[in-house]
Amino acid sequence: MLPTPPRILTCARIHRQNASTHPIDLTLLARLLHASPTYSAGLAIATDGDDPDLVRAVEALIRVEPARQGFEVLIIPVSPYGRFVTPLNAMIARAAKDGYERMLFQSLEVVVGRAEIEALAGMMDEDTLVVGKAFDSHAFVLGMNKLTGLTTPWNTCALWDVKKIALTGFLLVADGLDPEVVPATEVCPISPKRCPYSPLCANNFRHRLAPALAPHNFQSCSRAYIAARRGGRVGGPLISVPSL
Repeated sequence: MLPTPPRILTCARIHRQNASTHPIDLTLLARLLHASPTYSAGLAIATDGDDPDLVRAVEALIRVEPARQGFEVLIIPVSPYGRFVTPLNAMIARAAKDGYERMLFQSLEVVVGRAEIEALAGMMDEDTLVVGKAFDSHAFVLGMNKLTGLTTPWNTCALWDVKKIALTGFLLVADGLDPEVVPATEVCPISPKRCPYSPLCANNFRHRLAPALAPHNFQSCSRAYIAARRGGRVGGPLISVPSL
């Protein structure tokens, strides 16, 4: 008998930097609403809870765009919205509460399909923390790589193990609360050495930078993924391997 595929919650964010001046454009969200049922069991939409017009617009979109039967659509108003970390952690909490095994953070601008997400999921095992799609701006080099903001998977398109990321979530230091320590959001839960206030011993888990698997708005780059083995030292070297 084939193993049951993990339940994936696609997670997206939508907000306006200035609610009084920025128009509401839900075109990309509508596209994701149509696409995400092909590769996940649900869609979580984190939006600015202090922007009632935007919240109502998202709710209206969900009403007129009925989801596929059995597909869960969650609207998560977040207040205060903050910069990056708070909406991400709100979706982590909901994914853990609802029993999802994986969560796919996906920017609205990114287009992926079922084959790509199945490939990402296939790279994960019990020791994997995150697998992320490699974009053209990633600093990918075959061989050993140091974990940095350019080699870590980005939440532009990254598949996380819910139980593992729920241990700490993303750390507020990534929101720039300390101007002297502003690491990439995704680096903190992976490597506490690069985030001096992090309590997570993330060297117990593996993390991978995975292929750019399909054409989309961004120019595709080399297929690759990065892995740090269980038991490696904190902030230890990462292993880059070729594509699928």
